[in-house]
Amino acid sequence: MLLIGSRRGDRHAIELKALGFPVTAAGDGVEDAVLLRYPVVVVGCNSVTALPTVAAWLRAKPNFARRVIIARVPDDTDAGVIRSLRVCGFDEVVLESVATRVMAARIIRRIRARPELGCDLPHIPKTPAA
Repeated sequence: MLLIGSRRGDRHAIELKALGFPVTAAGDGVEDAVLLRYPVVVVGCNSVTALPTVAAWLRAKPNFARRVIIARVPDDTDAGVIRSLRVCGFDEVVLESVATRVMAARIIRRIRARPELGCDLPHIPKTPAA
């Protein structure tokens, strides 16, 4: 997983690593060859108005295919803006304050729906409630 726009000491990066995800934090400028190594890209941005352009730019990349793209937005982002970001090409939009376990669950759900990404996730059997 690649975290673009990640800051030093990023809570989500640290906690996702603790959950077992391979996480690479990157600044704002990422080369195409680097992007293509990751099946999941999480984009954090201070300016929410730039995110639709980022989503379109990522989806238009050659060989980017159906990789999972997640936007991480400030907590005060309007619900209408969040809906429009999903329409612009982001698979998920999460708030900065969202629990890392919720973010991880959304990532796993998206990866399992796309077996062509070739991600190895552990199979967790469903157990009946006691």
